Amino acid sequence: MKELVTLSMHEIHRIQILEQLSKGTLSLITGAEVLKISHRQAKRLLARYRSEGPSGLAHWHRGQQAHNAYSIETRDSVELFAYDIKGNWKNFLLNSSNR
Repeated sequence: MKELVTLSMHEIHRIQILEQLSKGTLSLITGAEVLKISHRQAKRLLARYRSEGPSGLAHWHRGQQAHNAYSIETRDSVELFAYDIKGNWKNFLLNSSNR
């Protein structure tokens, strides 16, 4: 089963260059210069592209929650605090000076 992968324009450009590298129409040194990365990084990127395909170029943390994100309960309580009884947004800044 193929999985759907969303790529940025930067990642799509990388795929185009890596495809040329795989076919041999572009040298590794020239490809590294076009991608503005080192020769060594280009070798690692090409190896990952050959083994995993385009999904190997997508950022690994895409779709995951940030390590410093607030919990859902905290966000919900702040949202309840920020709205008045009628559901209108309270016009003030949520910072430590408004406690």
